Parts: sequence; structure tokens; C-alpha cells
Amino acid sequence: MPQRMLALAACCVALHAQGADRPASAAHARSLAATCASCHSSTSDSSIPSLDAMPQPSIAQAMRDFRAGKRAGTVMPQLARGYTDEQIDVIARWYSARSR
Repeated sequence: MPQRMLALAACCVALHAQGADRPASAAHARSLAATCASCHSSTSDSSIPSLDAMPQPSIAQAMRDFRAGKRAGTVMPQLARGYTDEQIDVIARWYSARSR
């Protein structure tokens, strides 16, 4: 599990370094969303919610709450700090558009 978290954190840092000052392409949106998939896919552990087709505002607010320390979690507060508001919006839009 620690290696999995380190790999996920490394992906977050790499994606964050790409910058958020340009509109997200479909490939960029998919890349950002992929950082969430190992834990939040519909086939992952049922104790972790799937993000597929979750409402965009719910995903975005949860990420911002984790980032601000308003929502408790084990890994998400640390991961959420690596995303800008724009990146959070891209991820939320991508997952909200997916069907279950």
C-alpha cells in the first residue's frame, strides 16, 4: 500500500507540473482523471466511492474540502493539495460525464 500511495503522489506531482494555465484537452483531462482511477473506479474497493457519473459539483467540492482540511481522510487531503482549482474542475467534469 505505501508504494501505491507513493506512485500516486508522484503522478500527481508530475501532472501538476504540466500547468493549468491552458484549457484541458481530452487527453489531458483523461490523464488527470487517471490519477484517481486506481482507488475510485467502479471496480475498486467498495469502501471507496466510484467517481463515475457522480455530479460534478459534488466531486469538485469534496476535492476542495480535502485540500482545505475541511474534510478528513487518510490519503485524499495530501493528494488534493497537489491540484489547482482548474485541475479539480477538469477531473470533476471528466468523471461526471462518465456513465456507470
